[in-house]
Amino acid sequence: MDYDALRKALLSKARAEENRTGRHIKYYAKIGGAHRFVTLTSHGAKGQISKPLLGKIAKQLRLNGQQLQQFVDCTLSRDEWLEIRGISPRQV
Repeated sequence: MDYDALRKALLSKARAEENRTGRHIKYYAKIGGAHRFVTLTSHGAKGQISKPLLGKIAKQLRLNGQQLQQFVDCTLSRDEWLEIRGISPRQV
């Protein structure tokens, strides 16, 4: 998986907003009525994401590796992602 694909999924699927101030790009999404931290990436990140870093990103999104891949490939919906996080899509 590459950074561009992850970024696109975060912006479209998670409906995350980017905060580009500071050392990293931080992604926040409105979940359960509040803006919550989702994950972060480096400003200079390009190309493929290493497996150890993918594991950390998946954990921050509260997904396993397979679910993260499905999230980016658009086979895991936003509602399914929220349910995995323990949030009813109706609360959003």
